[in-house]
Amino acid sequence: MMPTIQRFRWIVLALAVFCFQESASAQEALLIQDTLPWDFTAWQSELANTGVPYAQIDSASVATTPLDQYHMVITSSVQGNTSYTTLNGLVTEFEDYVEQGGILIWSGCTRGDEFPYPIALFGGENNTGGNANNNVEDPTHPLLANVTDPIYGQSANHNYWTDLPVDAEVLVTHPENFNPILYLLYRGSGVLIATGQTWEHGWGNGQDAGTVLANAVNWGWALEICEESDLDGDGYTECDGDCNDNDPSLTPADMDMDGFSSCDGDCDDSRSDVYHGCVEICDEVDNNCDGIVDEGFDYDHDGHTTCGMEPDCNDYDNSVYPGATEVPYDAIDQDCDGFDLTDIDMDGFDGIEVGGTDCDDLNAAIYPGAEENCANGIDDNCDGAPDEHDSDCAVGDDSANPEAEHSQGILCQCDAAGRSRAPVFLIGMLWLALLRLTTNQARRRWPSRPSNRSNPRDP
Repeated sequence: MMPTIQRFRWIVLALAVFCFQESASAQEALLIQDTLPWDFTAWQSELANTGVPYAQIDSASVATTPLDQYHMVITSSVQGNTSYTTLNGLVTEFEDYVEQGGILIWSGCTRGDEFPYPIALFGGENNTGGNANNNVEDPTHPLLANVTDPIYGQSANHNYWTDLPVDAEVLVTHPENFNPILYLLYRGSGVLIATGQTWEHGWGNGQDAGTVLANAVNWGWALEICEESDLDGDGYTECDGDCNDNDPSLTPADMDMDGFSSCDGDCDDSRSDVYHGCVEICDEVDNNCDGIVDEGFDYDHDGHTTCGMEPDCNDYDNSVYPGATEVPYDAIDQDCDGFDLTDIDMDGFDGIEVGGTDCDDLNAAIYPGAEENCANGIDDNCDGAPDEHDSDCAVGDDSANPEAEHSQGILCQCDAAGRSRAPVFLIGMLWLALLRLTTNQARRRWPSRPSNRSNPRDP
């Protein structure tokens, strides 16, 4: 009679299978099984222990089940002639499933009297011939974690494979003929895990073959299948290690041979001194790929470093940096162009405020040597004399007053030095008038005597 605990276990498993079958499209794994291999619930238990949600169907339901809804599909050992005949008739569906990105655990293990044997997918032959020991060919592979070499069991395998594709990755071989017993085959964007070992029997008897079954569930469930197509056209697929197949700037190639690719965080794979984690130096380059250029070289935190072609000329004053607003006449080079601002109007002459000669440093039309405008009342040429006192505005210069020739007269005559001759002329005229007046008065006082000379030329 079945113990109570075991009956309860069967009830729980049955309910779980029923629930998963009701909502198969939402599950991640599919178990195909007509009967329990050697009466052990190896697959159901390991899927539950791993936390993998799954649906279970029999071989007759496979034809109507869309396999591409599942991340992983599992077939069981020793299922009988009817089951294998059905599955062999769906070889194309299983191969398409793998190529489209599925994980297929394909058991080729039979009792020996069952025929036909499960077909070797993608080429090869399935052969019967068991042995108690199996040789481990790749002890580093996750499928063979925690197993001994050789793998021992009452009969560690019932079947082995021959004539496999040359790219098959063989993990376990027959100890006598060295033919593959467990191998991997990558096709499209999926992988085939094919075995002739007695996994379920080993699981139920605490043997290493059962450990490999548990490893297969864990590894297959966690396996992320790569995409073979090159979506961004950069020459690399996900299977090549392309970390983002939608971005052609990200590839697994290490072009500058610094040990880092763009997928590894190398932000400039053309420079070997630029990669994620590199020591930052003062060179206007983001050497460590943290998105900040020359961090640690901006002591005053004004956004400008002491590096490069336009360095901060005073990195201890945050008001001084290339492009800052220049304050005139303060003897400080705020914009780092090498000069203080002493010529505000940019007319080529420094302002008188800093010892220059520009008498108005806000007006570019006023500077020493500028053309004097005799009508604006301004000292345009900075000689200290506005229009009416400027020698450049001499009489005869009618540019300021076109009516001058009708109004200036003789009083507006000037000498060579630009001084007006009017005062001297007036004094001379006054002196002549006074002399004439004096002469007339003298004649009235002393009348002239008659001349005895008849000829004025006589002596």
